[in-house]
Amino acid sequence: MAGAAVIFLQTSCALPQAILLWRGRHIMPERPFSLGRFGFAINLISVLWVILLDILCFLPTEMPVTKENMNYVSVVSVGLTAAVLALYVFSKRGQYLGPRL
Repeated sequence: MAGAAVIFLQTSCALPQAILLWRGRHIMPERPFSLGRFGFAINLISVLWVILLDILCFLPTEMPVTKENMNYVSVVSVGLTAAVLALYVFSKRGQYLGPRL
């Protein structure tokens, strides 16, 4: 399950960076430490790196793939993501107030 740890931990760290890339760095408040003009490139490289690691961790460890040697991390990841999204949509949607920027 080391692959699951890599996927869940790295993806949870890369999601805020991906959101920042999507929305733009201009929405961030003034802060004491800034990456300056390199911030976009650093965020992009780190998000792409996490995507590559996620893909590599989903791959099977042996060929040909059988029931015994299948990498079930992909099944667990899809199930957990579906459960969390369902919890958000049916229970917490509209209740969470994020930080004021």
